This record gives sequence, C-alpha cells and structure tokens, in this order.
Amino acid sequence: MSKFYNLLIGVFAIVVLTLGLHAQVPNGGFEQWTAGNPNDWATSNFPGFGAPVTQSSASHSGSSAARGEVVDAFGTPWPPVISTADTNGFPVSQRYAELSGFYQFSPQGTDVMLIYVGMLHNQQAIGAGVGFLPPAGSYTSFSLPIQYGTGDVPDRCIIYIAAAMDTTGGLAGNIGTFFLIDDLNLSGISAIDLALDPTLPSEFTLEQNYPNPFNPVTTIEFSLPTASEVSLVIYNVAGQVVERLVDHRSMTPGSYKVEWAPYSLPSGVYFYRLTAGEFTQSRKMVLMK
Repeated sequence: MSKFYNLLIGVFAIVVLTLGLHAQVPNGGFEQWTAGNPNDWATSNFPGFGAPVTQSSASHSGSSAARGEVVDAFGTPWPPVISTADTNGFPVSQRYAELSGFYQFSPQGTDVMLIYVGMLHNQQAIGAGVGFLPPAGSYTSFSLPIQYGTGDVPDRCIIYIAAAMDTTGGLAGNIGTFFLIDDLNLSGISAIDLALDPTLPSEFTLEQNYPNPFNPVTTIEFSLPTASEVSLVIYNVAGQVVERLVDHRSMTPGSYKVEWAPYSLPSGVYFYRLTAGEFTQSRKMVLMK
C-alpha cells in the first residue's frame, strides 16, 4: 500500500474500493459429494479406520452441510479435518477481507472448533486469519477477519477446519464432539485502483449514490480536502447499522468511490452517513429487488 500513498502526494486520487464484492468458495455450501467426501475438499476420512467427516441433511441452506465428529477408531479418538483439496489452495484474484459462514458446534470437555484461512501470492503466505468458534446449538454466523502482511493481491486461498482438544491446536479431542459447517464465503475489500488528477478537492462532499434506486450494486462517491479518519456506514430505516463500508480508516486527500452490493438485504430505504473528522453528512437510497 505504501507505493500507492506515495503516488497520492500532491495529486487528486480516485480510489475505487469494491467493498461489497463476494467470492464463491468452491463447494462452499457442501452440496456436492463423491464417495463420502465433499467435492473440492480433503478430509481426515480413512477407509476402514474412521469417517469423521460426513454429509448431513441438517443444512443452513440447500440440501446438505458438512458434519465433523470425533469418532472412535479402534479405541482411539479420530478427529474431523476439512481442508481445501489442492494443497496449494484454490484460485482467487482479490484481496478479500474476511471468511464467513454458518456453523453449529457441540464440544465435549475442552474441545474447540478451529477455522483457518490463508492467502498466498506466488506460493508465499501474505495473509491469514484464525479463529476458535464457541459452542452453538443452532446455526450461527461467523466472520473471520483476514490480516495481510504485504500489499500484494493473493492468487490462492487455503481453508482448514477441524475439531481440536484445546486452543493449542492439538488434534484428537474427545469422542462425541461434533460440528456442522455450511455456506462458506469470502467477502470484503477486493482491490484498490488509482486514477490521478492534478487538482485536490476544495471541500468535504458526499454525493448522491448512483444508480438510485438500484439493484444489485450502487456507487457512493465522497471527497476529502485534507487527511481524515473516515467512516462510511449504512443504516436501515430503524437506525440499525447494516454494514460499515469504511470503519475509522485513515485516508489521504482525494475523491473516493465505494461500490456497495447488499446481496443479502431486502428491498427498502437505507441511509448512508459519512464522517470525516468534524464533517458529517447523510443521504438516502433505495434498494429495489
């Protein structure tokens, strides 16, 4: 990112933040299975020894989910592990901000549910996220932030899901611990593009989104005459926050475009509010599906 900020010195930058973009994780809904294993995934199933990963009809959506359970394999706890089938990961071309999905988890003893997502560029790790999910008796959403150590855009993604005996990550666990996992999805910031102009904006502005009404994507533009800490937040008519497009982010002077794609929200009136230092302005928009 530093090379981009160097370009911004003394210039007007138009930055396109595709914050609403989502990516399909291959068979992220665990709908396709072959010979007892989910397509595009590797598991810890071992014929004749144990099958801790199975197809379940208790899905969050669609017809099936993946169930992982610590099973008894000839007197030994055999843990469930689900990971991307290709050890190099599946292809991606965006700088995604989070891995999300839905899960249930019923642990025995101190067992935990572990989820890891790794981002690679030219076979080198550039970003990752790891989380231990708490017990959940019904389907519960989770969101795992991905932290990046470089400014590179990843080209491969690895996902790893397991039940472990504790937060040290040791496997095995206690027989009877199980989880259900469904509807995995990558989302968030995907790319930043720059177009340069010799003139800086003279005032703070928040433009009307376009198109409006819209479906499924709309664009919001705003301008910053000085470096500011910026928030751009979407609210419903009840005043509830539905999405934070920019969340207390330090931004340089320039004009910005933010694309918003609320695929999971219903039709209706929404409001977006820009806060930049002491400047605050709100506008109304209409989603029509």
